[in-house]
Amino acid sequence: MKEQTTKALLKVKSLYVKHPDSTALLSIINQLEFIEQKSKNGLNPKEELPPGTLFTFGITSSRELASPEELKVKKLIDRVSELLDD
Repeated sequence: MKEQTTKALLKVKSLYVKHPDSTALLSIINQLEFIEQKSKNGLNPKEELPPGTLFTFGITSSRELASPEELKVKKLIDRVSELLDD
């Protein structure tokens, strides 16, 4: 999971450089960084969330990413989401 998360994170950060005012991209980055850190330490990121908290990066990416370049990044984000659900 860490490798997929790192790959997605790098691509989202590259989009953020182009769109630094995007709060949606910043939210996705923050969540992916959390997932990357927890998985790097051998922890299940979903289990490390506070009670009642859910990841929203998948929904956010579906709403916000629409250009051809962004859709490629969304596929990477979707893969991270799938891995979290396994």
